[in-house]
Amino acid sequence: MPPLNLQQQRYARKLPTFSRKRQTTVTSEEVPACYKIEGLRLHEFPVVGLIVHPRIVPGFFYRVRPLTTSKYLFGGHALQLLSIGQGYGKRITFKANDGDKNGNSNYFWSDSRPEGYGFELEVVAPGDKFTMYDANHKPIGNCEITGNKDAQEEQSHLLWPDGTIEKWVVVRLHCKIESVDGAVSSSIISGNAISSKSTREATSKLIRIMNCSLDNKTHQKGLTLVPGVDSHTRRITVSGSTVSDVPVTYTITGLFRHEFPVIGTFVDQRVLPGFHYIVRPAHAKNAMFGGKALKLLSIGRGYGKRFTFDSDCRNENENYFWSDSYLEGFGFAPHEIFTGMKFKIRAGAAWSEDLGIAIVKKAEKPQVEIEMVILPNGGILKRLRVEIVCYMEVGTGVTRAGRVCGTAVVIRKDMNSDARVERIENPGLDSQLSPNLRHIPGEMVFVAVHTV
Repeated sequence: MPPLNLQQQRYARKLPTFSRKRQTTVTSEEVPACYKIEGLRLHEFPVVGLIVHPRIVPGFFYRVRPLTTSKYLFGGHALQLLSIGQGYGKRITFKANDGDKNGNSNYFWSDSRPEGYGFELEVVAPGDKFTMYDANHKPIGNCEITGNKDAQEEQSHLLWPDGTIEKWVVVRLHCKIESVDGAVSSSIISGNAISSKSTREATSKLIRIMNCSLDNKTHQKGLTLVPGVDSHTRRITVSGSTVSDVPVTYTITGLFRHEFPVIGTFVDQRVLPGFHYIVRPAHAKNAMFGGKALKLLSIGRGYGKRFTFDSDCRNENENYFWSDSYLEGFGFAPHEIFTGMKFKIRAGAAWSEDLGIAIVKKAEKPQVEIEMVILPNGGILKRLRVEIVCYMEVGTGVTRAGRVCGTAVVIRKDMNSDARVERIENPGLDSQLSPNLRHIPGEMVFVAVHTV
């Protein structure tokens, strides 16, 4: 064949390239039906017409794609499969979105689209956290999943005599790794994830990721990831030179991420009088002072600094200790939102429009400090990420309980005053009241009501 001239080469480059679509034949033992579908990917399970692939099991999480498009249903999220209906056209129902309490629109029928669907299994999700163990089962750090490098592909599907379903899935994940010495790095990790669902449980549970290897300079192999973060593997190194104190370096383990370290002569600069803290000795299960969040009254001077907290007993205050009282150190967790606090729900320009009232029912989850600002007048402003449960009354006079997530703004005006909660900014509501507030113009805010 003679070579193409210049004009023919330009025309050839403009021609679209065609590839033969992958054809799959799907048959059913339940009814005498046979379907030929195109576009099913290797890691996907088919659902078409009367047929639902037997490896698609309620309780596991799936991402669903109509076979004629690359776009996924439900915003591309992997949702928990709740049920598969009976009959010819089977209703397939997934878990409702957060906040949709009255109705669930996450469903379709197996024969809704003639081309069919592809179901992609997901057993590990972005945001999942693990403790990393080496080949000798020694903890070497923590790992947080940030995304999928490749689609998760089911390798085997086992049914045990007690009815437990176990799936082995090949995964390749982007992750952020924090080693025991505090070094943080990003890497790709590959391994086999094991997920199971018993007959007594509605949701599948990830057991571990085994035979893992890191795609970085170390090329470590034989690693195991166990769900959950072991706080005992988290190591923090602090030095008094960073806070203009005695230049002594300490290493403290056993603290949670939202806790501030206090050990020996070192006191974290975010621990300040006037604010409330839950104090826990490192590695201890239970916090001091009965687990209550108490107001810090003063921090003494010297090497071993005395911490004095508020007390109900005015004649003799026993709520104190020294920074070097416990060799392993302490963790100070900020806590400023309490049960019974009252807020006005406001919106509009300068928050001038009153929408209702919110009263805190529960404030048990960790309140994470995300910012501390020194104000021009010497005051302190702190922002804490909070998740609480409130009784809310909006407009109609009907009181509803719902979860509220937002950023609490706490201000201490000067060194001699106590910190006070001013407001909760950008509140997100998980309540039946949410639809009533969607039409409100401008930003909504919870403004604290102080009795004194």
